[in-house]
Amino acid sequence: MTGLRRVLRRYVDTHSEFAALQVVARGLFLLVVLVIVLLFVLTFVTDLISGQNEIVIPINGVDSTVDLGQIISSFYSRASASVVTITGALTFLISAFLTTKALRDGSRRALLGADAPKSRWRDPWTFPIALGLSCFVLFTWLIALATAIRRSAWSALLGTDLSEAIVNVCKFGVILVAVAAIVFAGALVHRNVQGYWPNRRSLLILLLAAGIIMGANFFLLYTYIGALVNPAISAGIVLVFTIMLWINIVARVYLGALCWIATLARRV
Repeated sequence: MTGLRRVLRRYVDTHSEFAALQVVARGLFLLVVLVIVLLFVLTFVTDLISGQNEIVIPINGVDSTVDLGQIISSFYSRASASVVTITGALTFLISAFLTTKALRDGSRRALLGADAPKSRWRDPWTFPIALGLSCFVLFTWLIALATAIRRSAWSALLGTDLSEAIVNVCKFGVILVAVAAIVFAGALVHRNVQGYWPNRRSLLILLLAAGIIMGANFFLLYTYIGALVNPAISAGIVLVFTIMLWINIVARVYLGALCWIATLARRV
């Protein structure tokens, strides 16, 4: 049996696909709220230079003279009005709690097997982890956004004329920081479930998964902003479909990486 078949068999036997579907179903509204927060940051970034596009969107070819500030501010006002309410806040908290529980249960099954005990509903750690998970996802999105900001916008924000080389080196550096943070988060999950830190081969698997997740972050950011500036496309519909695709990719990559790590541990 090849390594890939072992991983796929582990994925099926531990019902990781069902866990991924649970994460997708429970995390949709959570991610919508986080996108609203991302839009709030975008309204600030795109207001740095009047009459210009401060964001680089390579896959859409948006001209630098396009003023994203007015477009994003208008959409943010409409979107936040329907989400930032008492009902929206309660739904966000419930969604974060349920998503975290699904991730914790899926992680335990992927690493320990289908008979792994589920996390308790009254576990006092679930809610803090839920808030931490939300902040962590937003952090990785903001890293992707930081690398998409033009040099002129960074110069205006920091109040000094930055060279292209310095900006590019810093962008590459923050991407490495985000990838390292994702690897550490995966290693921390392994430590909490298995009781020991992952070995070098397991860290390489987490590194591969982190690279794919960051790629999905860039896809989410560029696709969504591209939809905002295209009047022929409904940004709201694109938002839902893009988030659905993002969370499907991330959930399966994450649980698949844990299943891969578990197969290595069984062979030792």
